[in-house]
Amino acid sequence: MMPFTTVENVGFRKMMSVIDPKYELPGRRYFSHTAIPKLYGEVRERVEEQLKSASYFATTADLWSKTVNQDKQVDRAVGFCKKVVAAFSFSWKKKRDLAAAQEEYNLPKHKFVSETPTRWGSHQQMVKRVLEQKRAITEVLSKDKKTRSLVPTWQDVDILESIDAALSPLLEFTDALSGESYVSVSFLKPVCLTWHVLLTQDSSFSTLRRRREIHQRQSHVGDAEGRESCCGKGRRVQ
Repeated sequence: MMPFTTVENVGFRKMMSVIDPKYELPGRRYFSHTAIPKLYGEVRERVEEQLKSASYFATTADLWSKTVNQDKQVDRAVGFCKKVVAAFSFSWKKKRDLAAAQEEYNLPKHKFVSETPTRWGSHQQMVKRVLEQKRAITEVLSKDKKTRSLVPTWQDVDILESIDAALSPLLEFTDALSGESYVSVSFLKPVCLTWHVLLTQDSSFSTLRRRREIHQRQSHVGDAEGRESCCGKGRRVQ
């Protein structure tokens, strides 16, 4: 979808003049206040009329959302992925070295995937691709002092593998519920049941949950020890 201002873009207007020199292209206000509202009303009336004679119907909506993750380890690992992708995206030399490393380690000759805010699936795909190419990434980045800090550690890989394992089923479920060649509403109950089983089993979801609980407990213990130490010092001073 494009904004209404597109019709006032110089390049767009020039293109339309070439396609049909006699056509007078209206301004954005015509489309936003007249053409689109009129089209919306006509389509709505048509759909309402069709629904009157329908016993059942299924509908699909194209929506997206973004959840803010409060786990510092997860944030760090995802941030690391973005920096790695950026390092290769803006350097033809690193792309060349990456291709050589892929050849050496018999890795798939895939390009990295950039995260797109409006496509949450790209988050998992970015992580998965970095994990797939981790040997080549280490080989290339370790040779440059400026990017040596981006070489993945075993802690980074451990977190990324947990993220990938947790998000992969979500991507599959989304694909199943977004099909256009079948009635996707019939997939809803099986997907919910499978999702419930995954959440209750000892899976990567539980691993991430336990990791976060341990991190929170360690933070609480550290705070408590700090308070006791301060209190102890205070008593000795008295």
